[in-house]
Amino acid sequence: MSNSVDLISTQFEIDKVKSKFDTLNQEIDKQIYTSVMEERLRVNKISISKKIKEPVENAWNAFISMMLQELQTDLTMADLKIDSYFHTKTNKQIFHIIDFEQYKKISILWFSNSQRLIRTIIFKSLQNNTVTKVRYIDLIKGKESVANYLERKALKTYVKKQTVAFKISILKLKLSLSNLTPRKKYLINKKIKKLTK
Repeated sequence: MSNSVDLISTQFEIDKVKSKFDTLNQEIDKQIYTSVMEERLRVNKISISKKIKEPVENAWNAFISMMLQELQTDLTMADLKIDSYFHTKTNKQIFHIIDFEQYKKISILWFSNSQRLIRTIIFKSLQNNTVTKVRYIDLIKGKESVANYLERKALKTYVKKQTVAFKISILKLKLSLSNLTPRKKYLINKKIKKLTK
């Protein structure tokens, strides 16, 4: 049994959250527009990948640990299982782990306002496990198409923010794992600083 206070663990709580998520999923998946184009505009996808010169096990452990910290949760690797629910310490945002395969993939689903977000991180071992390819995918589906100027601008800002956040995560991963020279560390920190401006 997990000691994490952020893990939703009682059957009563799980059933309650599952029922809420099922209702929200049905609302999001319900067809709203007769136009196929309008329906497609309800779905937006971000897909980015980067490589790091580390074995997949090292890259996975460090990246997932960073991700759990960023989500502001006290969960550990042992808590990560398919179909588990957890929440953040601050705003109690609830997340659902919909896919999990150690050293390969994790997918987390949550809802924000009138949108469903699914974040998937895929790890692929390359070159006899000396290099790991990390792929980040965000799939966002809203109740409405992104039609007006303000909605398009908000989506563009979100895409930019998430792309920068992933690049920073990879740079931090390199800093934490690689045996770098002081010069290389300085250059990576400089890149991080530039991206955070």
